[in-house]
Amino acid sequence: MLLLFLPFIAIYLNISLWEAFKMDIAMATFYLIYAFVFNWVYDQVFPIPNTAAA
Repeated sequence: MLLLFLPFIAIYLNISLWEAFKMDIAMATFYLIYAFVFNWVYDQVFPIPNTAAA
């Protein structure tokens, strides 16, 4: 998808392909960090309850 949409994004924003690539990598990195932190905090706030051992 990156190879397909990168030229269109660069043309639409009137920037170079390299700048569009850097923006895409920055957004992907931000999303990965955000998703990790969100899931970690959610697991801390709402832990999985322990089941009774048989």
